[in-house]
Amino acid sequence: MNPNQNPVMIYSANNVILVENVLPENKINSLKEYMKRFMHKEEGVTANAEPPSEGGNKSPVRSCEVAWIQPDTKFTSEVIQQVSNTIININHEWFGYTVHRPEPIQYTMYEYKEENEVKDHYNWHQDSWGNSRTNPIERKLSMSVQLSHSDEYEGCNLIFPDTKTRDLVNSDPNAPYGMNMYNGQSVTVSEWDELQRQKGTAIFFQSTSYHRVTPIESGSRYALVNWLQGPKWR
Repeated sequence: MNPNQNPVMIYSANNVILVENVLPENKINSLKEYMKRFMHKEEGVTANAEPPSEGGNKSPVRSCEVAWIQPDTKFTSEVIQQVSNTIININHEWFGYTVHRPEPIQYTMYEYKEENEVKDHYNWHQDSWGNSRTNPIERKLSMSVQLSHSDEYEGCNLIFPDTKTRDLVNSDPNAPYGMNMYNGQSVTVSEWDELQRQKGTAIFFQSTSYHRVTPIESGSRYALVNWLQGPKWR
């Protein structure tokens, strides 16, 4: 590492890893402009059942616009390479799953529209079903890269079952929650939530983990989503 460069900040809490500045802002802005022509609406996607604690709804539904980033230009090839290298390196350093390759990268937009009865969201689901399917290949590690500033939208938070439990048990935003893996310092609840919504931050978690994106309440939120594949869990 160049001694004049700032160290890469990595944070950990409850088997979730956050990495700051995975993509620089100028590259993010160029990507958002480039991808406008490729977006299409995707909704009514059935995912795996909600966590038992949530009860009831066994057919979660997604509503958002998506596209897939293709290596058809030098610019998109560079983005794909940078994102792929990141998820591979984070797996190697922090998760250690047996993997083969990253999947194609999904580009996602959640947009608030007053006239829409169903606001863009993605209810509780898993990206991988573990050993419940016959497919010999499974998603092992999931990544979501934040492409919007926090003040550009409201709602639309990526959350895990632990998030809800954490907020019910301890509503103190200054309570310790995670750790800065570079210097060992504690990260509070409010700092973690701010980091997770920071433009350029990547969020990593096991693909069998339940998660959701809450309904958007204003503005637009953009994200890159990627998955690292490997042999079936065992």
